Amino acid sequence: GARRLESVGCWSLLPTRPKRLGAILVAQGFEGGWQPHWMALDLKTGPADSPLPDGVVLRWIRRPDDWQWIEHPYHAYNSGPNWRTTLIRREKAASRTGRGLHAIVAWLGERPVGAATLLIEPRLPKVAGLYDIGVVPDQRNRGIGAEVTAAACRAARDAGCRWAVLNATEMGAPVYERVGFRSVG
Repeated sequence: GARRLESVGCWSLLPTRPKRLGAILVAQGFEGGWQPHWMALDLKTGPADSPLPDGVVLRWIRRPDDWQWIEHPYHAYNSGPNWRTTLIRREKAASRTGRGLHAIVAWLGERPVGAATLLIEPRLPKVAGLYDIGVVPDQRNRGIGAEVTAAACRAARDAGCRWAVLNATEMGAPVYERVGFRSVG
């Protein structure tokens, strides 16, 4: 069946081409948005080791149906019928080669305190995308975010990827730089 389009976005490198791209888009009804901060890690040289705090363990979740209960700061934002649903469909169609969609969760006892989602797209087998990296507020600044990121990168490298990419917030960029990511625009 047909689905109703809810929104359309446009990202551009800076400087924009044409220079008046912003004005052209506003004239067409677009609104200003946030500035993405793309980062990449060469998996031949990274990630850097990031030890976990005492009592924190990592567990992989590989069944898409189990993701609904993962709670961290970005879960509600992306858990609707948008990108995650599309990725779950792709995961069900992906081969058993380690490619597809995976989630890694950091646990402190029985409580999930951090998580990251890793996508190894079968159509782009050398590039892994990291999404939804987050740590609950009372456990931040303990190395959990760096280690879930590093663990996802190691899994991507083990699956044959050469690069890991993510879109950082300005607050998160220093964490990813410690893991070995560099800004690409």
